[in-house]
Amino acid sequence: MAPSILPCKIIQVVIHQESFNTLYKVTTLHGIITDSFSSSDFVDLSETVSVELRQIDSTVKSNITFIQACQIFTNYKSIHPCKCTGLCDTNRCPCKRQSVKCCSKCHRGKIVSCTNNS
Repeated sequence: MAPSILPCKIIQVVIHQESFNTLYKVTTLHGIITDSFSSSDFVDLSETVSVELRQIDSTVKSNITFIQACQIFTNYKSIHPCKCTGLCDTNRCPCKRQSVKCCSKCHRGKIVSCTNNS
């Protein structure tokens, strides 16, 4: 199961006076997301967010896209899905052998209780 929340920190508030629209620039541990987001896109994680993210210095982070941030956060791999039919709990699974988490492409269409995806 893939995470549905990407932990990030608001680093800039952009107010558009003419449209009464407020947008927010955010950073993750891996970079500043190039897109801007509205307040309805956020879930307050201030009580659970890591100390590392709270103290992040966004001036030294490079820009990344939202898709890239999600891929990094979920350990997404675009090539070489394992296509295992088992639990992926041994080194017979190519993903586990390479210390890479299985992704949704690995078990597409199969009902498998993969243990290498959390």
